[in-house]
Amino acid sequence: MKPSEAVKMTKALYKGISSWETEKDDPIRKLSKDKKKEIEECYGETRPSGVTTIINKLKIDKDDVFFDLGCGGGKVVTQFYFQTPAKSCNGVEYSTTRYKNAHFIKALVLSGKTKLPNKSLNFFNESFLDTDLSKGTIFYIANTLFSQKLNKKIWDKIYKNKNLKAIIALHGMPDTCDKSKVIDEKYFSVPCTWTNSCCYIYYFK
Repeated sequence: MKPSEAVKMTKALYKGISSWETEKDDPIRKLSKDKKKEIEECYGETRPSGVTTIINKLKIDKDDVFFDLGCGGGKVVTQFYFQTPAKSCNGVEYSTTRYKNAHFIKALVLSGKTKLPNKSLNFFNESFLDTDLSKGTIFYIANTLFSQKLNKKIWDKIYKNKNLKAIIALHGMPDTCDKSKVIDEKYFSVPCTWTNSCCYIYYFK
């Protein structure tokens, strides 16, 4: 699907759906109040044009498995589903409120004419530190408000993946991470809902 069509489709699906507010019993509220927190409840999204910029800097094929760690309402995952040939696009979200939004969109996509052949769209309501990420080849992390400790945990978890191709992050990964397998690194600006953010891509293979 052409980028403009993918963006249009994603925007249409999410019209009237907001992931900024969370329900009173949402577990992420408790997490954000924890004095030992490693993640803030504050929410923001990479704008569709920024997602397209990221996609254009990647060589994505039909064998790729994409993961968005902390996917919120799932907009980035959904745009990747429409705009790239990746066979599997996945989002992991701890917030029950935002997961419900993502799951609702998934149901719309897979039950209508927007469903694409030979591709899967999945969302998981859990901590990405507990999710099986071993089959992932491309990872996106909007980690602006993640602690350095959490960033390193994420890196260590996915760094050993056999077919790892790229890690995309909105904040540079800690110097304490083992980057000996990284063959190239790029950083550039992408528009987000709060302002422009510096985006980093670490390439493997």
